[in-house]
Amino acid sequence: MEATAEMPGYTHKITINLGNSTDLIVCFNDGNGNWDSRNGANYNFKTGTYSYSNGNITKIN
Repeated sequence: MEATAEMPGYTHKITINLGNSTDLIVCFNDGNGNWDSRNGANYNFKTGTYSYSNGNITKIN
């Protein structure tokens, strides 16, 4: 992740080049072996800019 002040209220961002794909399927790890995978369903991010917090994905532009 990269530190940023681009958007008020956000301190970090990650940019992922999807190439020809239109979505990205992810799950998160807290670095201590604990996974957040939406009970195995994982999270689906479409092309664009999103925020993620407490299991919620929100398109921000």
